[in-house]
Amino acid sequence: MERGRLVAYDRVCGFSLSDTLPPTYIHILAFPLHLKLMSEPSFPFRAIGLVHIGNEITQRRPVDVSEKLSLRVAPTAVEPHPRGQQFSLRTEARAGEEVVWEEVSTILKRGSGGGSSGSGGSRASEGGAELPTTATWKLRGDLGRRYASVSGDVNPIHMHGLSAKLFGYPSAIAHGMWTNARSLAAL
Repeated sequence: MERGRLVAYDRVCGFSLSDTLPPTYIHILAFPLHLKLMSEPSFPFRAIGLVHIGNEITQRRPVDVSEKLSLRVAPTAVEPHPRGQQFSLRTEARAGEEVVWEEVSTILKRGSGGGSSGSGGSRASEGGAELPTTATWKLRGDLGRRYASVSGDVNPIHMHGLSAKLFGYPSAIAHGMWTNARSLAAL
């Protein structure tokens, strides 16, 4: 385990230093495998420009920083999404034979819409009521670059306004996994 990288990750995301890994940190340990899979010539989409739109993590137990983990990543089938096509990457972390952590990351290939699946950006609860704002964070303009330095996720839509515009965004957008990690750290 690269303790320096973990400390930097904790600082960027707002976690307290601990001897257990934040659940979202295991995602960045698996991220190189995600990129390797999405870089295979047989993969249906180019990795650059894909957008991470959903994430579900199940942590079975706390994972100590000294534990040796083995990781496995597998893609799901491509499905229609209102804004293009989506697929998921299923990731599993094991300590020995024990599954200690699982994740499903849903990824969007933007293009012409093709269905009604997928995640929306609504703040409505299951009952349809508007949810209250419970926190407001002022984010520095270099957040995308700082998170990329600890996560390895250097997608241009996060790095700078100019590179984000090349992919159809009005400005750089925050990494979804940073938002996920920062929210978890706040809880």
